[in-house]
Formats: sequence, C-alpha cells, structure tokens
Amino acid sequence: MTKATSVEIEDVCSVLRQKIRNLELTPGTRLVEKNLMEDFGTSRAVIRQALLVLTHEGIVSHIANRGAVVSTPSLKKAREIISLRKVLEKECVRVAATKITPSQIQALQEMIDKERIAVQNDKIPEALVHSSDFHAEISRITQNETSHHILQEILGISSLVCSIYSKSHKCPCHFEDHQKILELLAKEDSEAAMLEMQRHLDNLEMSLNLEDRVGLLGGDVT
Repeated sequence: MTKATSVEIEDVCSVLRQKIRNLELTPGTRLVEKNLMEDFGTSRAVIRQALLVLTHEGIVSHIANRGAVVSTPSLKKAREIISLRKVLEKECVRVAATKITPSQIQALQEMIDKERIAVQNDKIPEALVHSSDFHAEISRITQNETSHHILQEILGISSLVCSIYSKSHKCPCHFEDHQKILELLAKEDSEAAMLEMQRHLDNLEMSLNLEDRVGLLGGDVT
C-alpha cells in the first residue's frame, strides 16, 4: 500500500467517522461502495479498506445481502461501552489534572461553549460532537496515546448508543457537568475530578434506556 493510498483511506475514515458521530449517518444506514466512490472521488479498493478500518473500530458492520451498514449496538454492547467509559475516563481525568496547561483549559472551555450553544439551539447532533470532542481531548492531555486511541473508538460507538437508547431527544451528555469537570481540572484536583466524571457518566447511563425489555432485538455490534 502506497503512502498516498494510506492517506486516502484515512481521509475517507475521518469523514465517515464524523458523519456517524453527528448522526448524519444513523444506525442501520447502508454504506454503498459505488456511492462512496462517487462521493469521495476515489477507488473501490480505498473505500473497501476504509470500511474495514471502521468495521474494526466497531462503528460499521457487514450484513449478508446488505453489505456495509452503520452499526446498531446491541443492549449488551451499550452496557459494556458505558461501563468501560467509567473505568477509562476516571483515570483520564486523574492524569489530566496533573498535566493540563492553560492553553488546554482554554481549548476545553471553547468546546463546552460550542456544546452549550448547540444545545440551546436544539442542534443535538452537533452538541454530541462537541461533547465527544471534550472527552477525547481530556484523554489526549494525558499523553497516553494508547488510552487516547481506545477512547476515541469507544466514543464513536457511544454516539451510536446514545442515538438508539436515549430516553429523550435531549443531549444525554450535559455541558453543565463538563463545566464542573473542567473547573476541577483547572484546580488540579484529581480526586474531585474523578468523582465528578463518575457522577457525569452515571447521569449519562441514567439518561439511556438500558434495561432488559421484551422484544428488543440485538444489534450488529455484539
């Protein structure tokens, strides 16, 4: 694979990830290779490789007689994602509180401000993107590349979970909670930041309908 081809594949992945995160591509949406080739002006080989990457990340699935589709996380997967986020993100804020810089604090504040404006204008998909960016940026601040990469993948699936299992049409991730977390990070208070992140993700979990219910069909992500 040439360097140029690798860049093309990542470009396609980046655009599709963003469209899935902001729910422009919703769970179950078909990802037709021919259409994607035309949209991106690239080859079938590049599209197929990009879809394989996204399949590995868990946000795309392959279904017999349908081809590639945006994944529909099962109830079991949804629970696992929320549980994993609690473990990983508490550690992220603990470490981030010891490393965060004034410029990073400012960057996080700008994300919160954008999220708040999106919520106030009832632009929930846009708010979800800014919310996801906030969580991803905290993991980046830890300077742990492995943790950051894992969380980015988890956040992609988490966006799908929120779109399917949310109890309301409101943004399940509250910018007010993000503001409190940022204030504690700015104070370099690791313990309090961990507790606030736990409370925040508990609130997220409560905003989702993750209880067993008769007739629920498992999704593509198991």
